[in-house]
Amino acid sequence: MRNETELPAEDSPLFAYQPDTELRNDLAAAIHSLPDKYRTVIVLRDIRELSIEEIAIELGFSRAAVKSRIHRGRRMIREYLDD
Repeated sequence: MRNETELPAEDSPLFAYQPDTELRNDLAAAIHSLPDKYRTVIVLRDIRELSIEEIAIELGFSRAAVKSRIHRGRRMIREYLDD
């Protein structure tokens, strides 16, 4: 599983509840633009809805490392969407 992050299909539940197509496309682009180390944890946490502990075990990282990468990844997404 390491270093293999797949974005969800556009018809996945993540996107199904987004009423705004432009926002959906921007969000997908923002996630796709992330470096792999951040994209992986964002996808596992926010799309697959794994816990911090599950992600840490899956990737072999500490909980602190996972939390840090999620925080940084979300910040990058916000910055991308603000531009």
